[in-house]
Amino acid sequence: MIDVSIDASRGLERLQKIHDNLLTEVTKGVTQSATIIRDFAKARHRFLSRSGYLEWSVDKTETVSNSGFVVAAVYLDLGKAPYGKFIHGGTKSHFVGPPKNAKALSWIDPYTGKRCFSKGHMVSGIKRDAFLYEAVTLRADAVSKIIADSVKKAVNI
Repeated sequence: MIDVSIDASRGLERLQKIHDNLLTEVTKGVTQSATIIRDFAKARHRFLSRSGYLEWSVDKTETVSNSGFVVAAVYLDLGKAPYGKFIHGGTKSHFVGPPKNAKALSWIDPYTGKRCFSKGHMVSGIKRDAFLYEAVTLRADAVSKIIADSVKKAVNI
């Protein structure tokens, strides 16, 4: 009779170590990827920046999921630049009327220096500049490489 006993404790210890390393390394990779996308979106856009508030409003957040992995999101903080959604998503041509407590719109003509009045006028809208989506698309290869490197480092392949 042949008696064979298998001790799986070393294998289980190794799997637990890989699991812990995987959580740590993938968390670092996700954080680094979100930072890359955020910085790329801040630097690459088509709108004319006057105050810098819209670039400043591009932010990232990280939360831990139920499985223990970090989920990162890059977003526009509309509290810092409420007009960001109109630049990112664009607007259709529309009518701009006078403010609620006024009879007409008023502005100074930059060419003549005279005050102008209007009961309202049509504006052509804002051309869409989806710089967040473009940053994700253009940096997808870099993000994939970062995550793959994180997994390789965790498993020691």
